Amino acid sequence: MLVVDDFKPAKQKIRMIKTNYQKQKQQSSTYFRVNAQDLSKITSGQYTLYDFIDNAFSFSNTKKELAINILECLKKKPSTFTELQTNLNLKKSTLYLLLISLSKSGLISFKQGVRNQPITLSSDFSQILEKNAVWWRAWMESPN
Repeated sequence: MLVVDDFKPAKQKIRMIKTNYQKQKQQSSTYFRVNAQDLSKITSGQYTLYDFIDNAFSFSNTKKELAINILECLKKKPSTFTELQTNLNLKKSTLYLLLISLSKSGLISFKQGVRNQPITLSSDFSQILEKNAVWWRAWMESPN
């Protein structure tokens, strides 16, 4: 005989998964790490997209590779969520969380909840860093 309480553990598990997913969604952002040693790599042309992603995200190595694949795909042409998912063979949740992180950092334009809208690369990230660099120079040069 099936009792209603038999479903309780499954419901708790689903609730826990949803809570974990919401936590991941809220924490998906970037804190760009500036490494003075990268200057020589950048100057000599040895700095790669992997170095850039490594400095920008605390993802696992696998997710860093996936983020690179997404950026390279979008560099070729703007793509919808479904096109990216198909081309990169990713689970919806993995792709969605990566897109949120890339969007919050200003690397891509991705509007959550808007279906079939092309996702594109964005210059917001570089503009923010440039404005920070200008601010830093002005602060250094200002009198005490």
